[in-house]
Amino acid sequence: MKVCVLGLGYVGSVTAALLAKSGHLVIGIDIDSHKVDMINNGVSPVSEPQLDEIIKSAISSGNLSASSQISDCSDVDLIFICVGTPLDADATPDFSQIKSVLLEISNIKFSKNENICILNRSTCLPEVHNYAYDLFSDFSSDYKIDYIVHPEFLREGSAINDFIHPSVYIFGSQLSNTEIESLANKIYINIESPIIATTISNAALTKYASNAFHALKVSFANEIGAIVKSIDGNAIDVMNMLCRDDVLNISEAYLKPGLPYGGSCLPKDLSTLLYFSKSQDIDSPVLEAISKSNNGQIENLKTLILSNKPKSVAILGVAFKSDTDDIRNSPIITLTNLLILQDIDVKLWDENLNIGSLIGSNLNVINQYIPDLSKMISESLKDAIEDVDVILIAHGKYIRQLESADLNENVTIIDGVGLPTGSIQSNGIFW
Repeated sequence: MKVCVLGLGYVGSVTAALLAKSGHLVIGIDIDSHKVDMINNGVSPVSEPQLDEIIKSAISSGNLSASSQISDCSDVDLIFICVGTPLDADATPDFSQIKSVLLEISNIKFSKNENICILNRSTCLPEVHNYAYDLFSDFSSDYKIDYIVHPEFLREGSAINDFIHPSVYIFGSQLSNTEIESLANKIYINIESPIIATTISNAALTKYASNAFHALKVSFANEIGAIVKSIDGNAIDVMNMLCRDDVLNISEAYLKPGLPYGGSCLPKDLSTLLYFSKSQDIDSPVLEAISKSNNGQIENLKTLILSNKPKSVAILGVAFKSDTDDIRNSPIITLTNLLILQDIDVKLWDENLNIGSLIGSNLNVINQYIPDLSKMISESLKDAIEDVDVILIAHGKYIRQLESADLNENVTIIDGVGLPTGSIQSNGIFW
């Protein structure tokens, strides 16, 4: 395939060089003539291990060249956009380079009467990608231009290996899974990593979510490190032991949007850790923000429920998690009280919860926070959901029972657990 790579910075140089190495005929475009000259002379414009040798070999083979003229892309099959998306002085994202390139592409008089794919590797918000999609959807010609969001996950210093062995290939577009899989196999040779076809917005935000998570991990590790060092402990050992648990700690566990956390352990131990941090005169803003964010999620859930203007709400699951009767710090208890204050009739169902058998701290929760809990517990799930306006699924175990239930066609179901797509029919399923 003939490929054009727009932008010859870190991402563009690596993309152009490795696509050329795999056998594609690649032309790199950049407005910086110095970068163009370096590429054409077999020299990498960025410092990246092995990249000089790969570029030199690709130039020698004739598979790679560079130019400052975007019109030189007029006979390509694919265009990779790899231009910068910096921040302005006030920390506002600057997408002007992207929009400028998109407009330039739209003005190219392509010589091939075949479909052309534009794959945007630059990190942009969904609104920019939607602008681009609309721009090329309205393209009037004998051929079609497909716009695809194709985020990159290349780390400076290990970009070559990251390009050759990515964890996943993500393509956001309006194309079908089959079309995306076919395209991916034409671009990349001997694909071993998963290929994910998703929406434009999902692909765009996955890149931002990934980098935000990396930033969070660095800050979290540094805050824990400071606390450990305050007692002359070994911070590296602590974090290494944390990472050894790949069932809960370094895994998919808990990384599913839904209800806030609760129970006895997480709130208590986080609070104790913060207490200790302050006693050591250590500032831990990331750790401090966790409970604030969690409480905010309860408020968000209340707002979402009230936005449907319900008179009655059924909540399926009361304990802080499924298959237990532990209601200590349960977000559902807090939410129920907030809804009662809004004169909402709340009906609860939790097959594990027997009010009469609660003892100790769990009994104290009822006495202190929700003395009328027993009056709100329904005799069955069927009774709980009868004639209600909104159903909140708080425990995933009730999904299957709801699928076979006789639901009011006007009921709104709010998903707090991550429902399988299309598992329940109602007039609306929300996070």
